[in-house]
Amino acid sequence: MSSIWISTRQRIMRELQRRFAKEKTIDLGSHEDFANWTGTTRETVTRTLTALESEGFIQKTNNSYRLLKAFEDSESWLSG
Repeated sequence: MSSIWISTRQRIMRELQRRFAKEKTIDLGSHEDFANWTGTTRETVTRTLTALESEGFIQKTNNSYRLLKAFEDSESWLSG
């Protein structure tokens, strides 16, 4: 039986992708709640969101995030 290893970054990005499919701007709630939802830690969520913002994928405005470009448009989707 084989298993597919998915990095925490990929789990976070997949959940963001799922949420952005419905709306271009989303409110994630607290990073702790989002971490619980994605099976990771608050610190990892914060680091990943900060990295995605600096890479130009998302933009934070107040407590909301806006999708700037699709995750699949970059090798960043696969990097851990």
